[in-house]
Amino acid sequence: MPQTPAMAPESAPTVQQLLVFYLEAGVDCALTDEPVGVSYWMNQLQRLNARCSPDDLVRDLDTAQKQLVEIARALKGSSRVLILDEPTATLSENEIRELFAVIRSLRQNGQAIAYISHRLEEFAEIGDRVTVMRNGRVIETLAAKDASIPRLVSLMAGKEMSELFPQRVRRRGAVLLRVEELCQGERLHNISFEVRAGEILGIAGLVGS
Repeated sequence: MPQTPAMAPESAPTVQQLLVFYLEAGVDCALTDEPVGVSYWMNQLQRLNARCSPDDLVRDLDTAQKQLVEIARALKGSSRVLILDEPTATLSENEIRELFAVIRSLRQNGQAIAYISHRLEEFAEIGDRVTVMRNGRVIETLAAKDASIPRLVSLMAGKEMSELFPQRVRRRGAVLLRVEELCQGERLHNISFEVRAGEILGIAGLVGS
């Protein structure tokens, strides 16, 4: 499953029509002769604890629900291996917990899952084994319980973390940008910050906020 759900809302306005579109277009290679009507997809979505139905419009789904629709499509037929590429990249913390619950349920039912991520803390939470690759080569495979973040970073970079992030003493320069009590309707309320020369200011927020 790709990092960004490959939705096609213009050609497939509902969830069911999207899934049928994929099947008819030959996107899925693990097909069977079992029926693919509303009841089939309803059961698949319920199995994944999705909060959408086959009749919902694709454009109305949030990112987490689109991910589950993609998983339902990937599991059609006799697929035994599910490959997830950075599935949590655009999800909130609550959505990540819901996705992990689905992944654990699939694993308990015998599904094999290859989980690709740069969020190293996730492997210890849901993984069994972790394989580190660098420059197209496998560096090491280890048990998830032994895959501490410093160990993984060292394997990925080929250096110890102390070498990657040495202690540095920096002097902050003059203030180049100052914002005081910035407001914009109901969205921004009394936002104040400043940025100095030689300084990096990070601004973070939820996806879609």
